[in-house]
Amino acid sequence: MANIASGYVSIKSTNKEFLEDLKNKINDGPFSYGGPVDIMDKDHGVDVGFTGRWSCKDAWEFFRELIADDTYEFQKALIDSEISGYGYEEGCREADEILKESGAEKLDWKDVSEEWEWEEEKEEDWSENEEQEIRGTGITNKEEALEAASEYDFDIMQKISDELKDDKEVVMAAFKSTGSDIFEHASQNLKADTVFIKSLMEIDPNVLIHAADELKADKQLVMEAVKYNGGVLEYASDELKEDREILMAALSNSWYVIQFINEDLRSDKELVLEAIKNDGSALEFASDELKADKELVMEAIKSQGGALEYASDELKADKEVVLAAVSKTPLVLQDVADEFKEDREIILAAFADTNDHAHDVFQHSVPKKLQNDKEILAAAAISHLNSSTMFGGNTSIIENAPDEFKSDKEWITKVIIGAPKALGYAPDAIRTNKEIIISIISKNGCAIEYVNDELKADKEVVMAAVISDGSALEYASDELKADKEVVMLAVSSCVYALKCASGELKADKEVVMAAVQNNGRALEYASDELKADKEVVMLAVQTNHQRNDKGEIIAANHSLNFASQDLKNDPDIIAASKLAK
Repeated sequence: MANIASGYVSIKSTNKEFLEDLKNKINDGPFSYGGPVDIMDKDHGVDVGFTGRWSCKDAWEFFRELIADDTYEFQKALIDSEISGYGYEEGCREADEILKESGAEKLDWKDVSEEWEWEEEKEEDWSENEEQEIRGTGITNKEEALEAASEYDFDIMQKISDELKDDKEVVMAAFKSTGSDIFEHASQNLKADTVFIKSLMEIDPNVLIHAADELKADKQLVMEAVKYNGGVLEYASDELKEDREILMAALSNSWYVIQFINEDLRSDKELVLEAIKNDGSALEFASDELKADKELVMEAIKSQGGALEYASDELKADKEVVLAAVSKTPLVLQDVADEFKEDREIILAAFADTNDHAHDVFQHSVPKKLQNDKEILAAAAISHLNSSTMFGGNTSIIENAPDEFKSDKEWITKVIIGAPKALGYAPDAIRTNKEIIISIISKNGCAIEYVNDELKADKEVVMAAVISDGSALEYASDELKADKEVVMLAVSSCVYALKCASGELKADKEVVMAAVQNNGRALEYASDELKADKEVVMLAVQTNHQRNDKGEIIAANHSLNFASQDLKNDPDIIAASKLAK
């Protein structure tokens, strides 16, 4: 068994249909190597605790591939979401972090092994006998060694005899059980065995780190290793460290290895570009000439706005470059030249999307004379209110806005449409004005969450909300959750809406048929009686599959999971739910 890595990822989104779909995909994805995946519903979206095989690479690739999948039904919602997470494996002391800001079409992924706070290794107080055993005289019997290896004994290679360290079967068993680090203690004979090394590399290419020097000079072996983990380049022969083909493969997945290559190669635009595509921070290690290359710097900024720090002085004074950097990473605004801190276009770019640091950026980077600019203040307030953490201050930007702004119908309406939470800071004259509220929720249905109970019980208001967004039914009064006309509108556009309907309507066949017609997964929220209704289930398993450009089904909607046990075994239902060939 491989070393088990631990991971955690947070997905921030208000799109409930997307989150439900993502949870299903995560359950079916590479997130449970060493135990069940732990999916937690949060106010901001979904958090996931999981395990991986040696690392969390497969999980990060899962998100990268899904973001790039143009056939994915919720691709836009995924791109609009914010993703952050980390993964680490204590045994080999490897850790990485991921980040995707809202609107970004790429997942940023970087190695943080050196910065990670690892648990201190305990110093063992070995007795003389134990010390002798750990040196290799403890286990001389092959069967005993194989049994110890199967029990994930991380010290097994130090406990076995020199003869067993040269036994392929024993070493392979230990390798499968505890990972590539054990190979450090294998015999020199096995470390130089090309065929055996190749067999181990099929399990974990990192084994090349501990192979004989002549194998670290074998281009084919090194290529296979760096394709999996570019960091292995550090252990390759000096000659291969300058091989462009090897370098391109290594930089494609591990940008940081650029710091290990010689100065001349850091002037190679193609090589540096490969690293930058992986992480814009690689610009730090480029030659001065390339740091002044606008095309290259713009590419770095697409990945990481903070890469502006490493650009040439000339490019730091280029408005197009600065605008791109601030748009990507708003915190960069605090480090740009003073002339740009007063540029309205650049300031507005910092608040164009949801920004967890909006409060800090607004307070510390926007000049005081522009903090009461209506357009800038509205953009900053929206960005801050939509952030999941409201990081950087205990009060909202809008809370401190001038009263005349908050009383301005046009201004406050604009802010509320952009960020429904703003309703909580609007004066009573706005919050209780039915006409204004309807104009707002017709553009953003979920703003109904922040209106008073009287308006949540007003059918006209609720109808406007669910037409805009079916999930708004969650905030309607109990009476309107039992209103068939309201619920029919909601379930026709949102799979989550049926969950919020009254128990009576969850048992109403017409309502449930409308819900599963829109999305088969709505069957989860139907009454037990209708989960046993063949007509309802048949419709559910046939609708809303994920399809490719040719219209072929490439992923099912999982609705069969929610049918009654009898219908789960019904041949007609099973046939209808199978993927198209």
